[in-house]
Amino acid sequence: MTIIPQLRNSIVRNRLAHAYLFSGESHSGKKGVAKALARQLNCEQSGVLEPCGVCSSCKKIEKNNHPDVRWIFPNDESGSIKIEDIRALQAQMSLKPYEGRYKIYIIVDADTMTEAASNCLLKTLEEPQGDALLILTSSNTKMLLPTIISRCQVIKFPHPSGHEEDTSKNEAIDRFMEIGEELDEKLWLFDKERHEVEDALYILAGWFRDTLVLRCGADSSILMNPDRKDEIMKLSKKYSVENLLNILDTVEETRLVISQNANIKIAIPVMLMKINKATK
Repeated sequence: MTIIPQLRNSIVRNRLAHAYLFSGESHSGKKGVAKALARQLNCEQSGVLEPCGVCSSCKKIEKNNHPDVRWIFPNDESGSIKIEDIRALQAQMSLKPYEGRYKIYIIVDADTMTEAASNCLLKTLEEPQGDALLILTSSNTKMLLPTIISRCQVIKFPHPSGHEEDTSKNEAIDRFMEIGEELDEKLWLFDKERHEVEDALYILAGWFRDTLVLRCGADSSILMNPDRKDEIMKLSKKYSVENLLNILDTVEETRLVISQNANIKIAIPVMLMKINKATK
């Protein structure tokens, strides 16, 4: 599992939040991305676009035995995360990292926290530690306290991949790439549901993330769209690294404002015009 574009861009720009909420259906890749992020932040090969996977830190995180990466799961018997679990997390967070750069705590199925555990976690979110990162995963955010959600940067994961979704992904990329300077007022996204627009922007961010990977000369094995490597390579020659980082910022900012009920018919054309102006 690779790091999604939004997180990759935050790391490159040194704009990582202190707490994230990964929201999405079961099997949508939330835990895999959480582990990939933990590996990236503590990877011993600093400066690479993806965790190397071969250093001591990456191997320990992959095997779930790194001292600075802790997973909190619901209790097997009660099916909930209790206040004792959060208090133990708080005690550990007050300590400096043992061997990594970051202490990372991944709360799986955070929506199963008891009321007492949720209120306890709020104190941690209100007083973030500089070298600690919290990642919450949830497939039912309606069960989370609104105050917890408001203190996290929310990342929505698309539906689990399948053949039908892969086909839709390629169609979305093709349609984005066909749009020129003269924007069609009847852009196909205008007729889509808001969550479908967010998914399409996630796909677009992945496309430009791959373009950045090849522009930086990184290994093509970490592409999110390896079947379209030749097209991505051709596209990478049109942009500078700085422009690609700005494009990723633009796409993610657009996805964020749309998730907050911005007017799609205004936000999408503005985003596309900014992308069109970013060529070298």
